Amino acid sequence: MKIVTLEMRKFILLIDAAGALLTGLLLVFLVGSNFEFFKVPLLVTKVLSGVAFILCLCSLCSYLFLGQQWKKGLWYVARANVAYIILSLLFVFYSFAEMSMWGLAYFGVEAVIIGCLVWVELGVLRENQLYN
Repeated sequence: MKIVTLEMRKFILLIDAAGALLTGLLLVFLVGSNFEFFKVPLLVTKVLSGVAFILCLCSLCSYLFLGQQWKKGLWYVARANVAYIILSLLFVFYSFAEMSMWGLAYFGVEAVIIGCLVWVELGVLRENQLYN
């Protein structure tokens, strides 16, 4: 039998917030400021970094303010992460001809990392039988 405290389960929301913040910062300061290297259109970096910062706030607010309702927050955050992956892949398909291989690689790695995080988040929810 595993002994997992409420704080340990909620910690995934902090990890998610840190990851979303890192994503937003990387998009602004790495990808956005090195157009010649990544060749990612400015609109793409602006939109996706804005969405990442919003996801950071959502995860942080879920951690800080939901208390015993953290599970509902985690469920919505996991769904938002999937929506972010879909949105970023749509932008990749839209801008595929313009992007360099490094730009494509960035978004591919980002999708894999966020997908793994969603897998862990859903595992935490599944472990607690709290999909509803």
